[in-house]
Amino acid sequence: DNNGMTSSSLLTQISQPHEMPQTKNVVATMNVKCKLDLKEIVTKSRNSEYNPKRFAAVIMRIRVPKSTALIFSSGKIIIT
Repeated sequence: DNNGMTSSSLLTQISQPHEMPQTKNVVATMNVKCKLDLKEIVTKSRNSEYNPKRFAAVIMRIRVPKSTALIFSSGKIIIT
């Protein structure tokens, strides 16, 4: 039962969204290909925390654009 709609009008309704798609979550990864001193990074940066007993990376919170960087001693960085 299509509630009185033809297949072409159903297709038109499906193919034309009511709202434009929006990008909500983006993840970027990179590797700086060198070892990083996490203690030095956390002492020389703002809005960052490092507790190696809880998590093996510096967590850096960036205000604009609102994002978080996870910085690992291996040189790998993940930004969400």
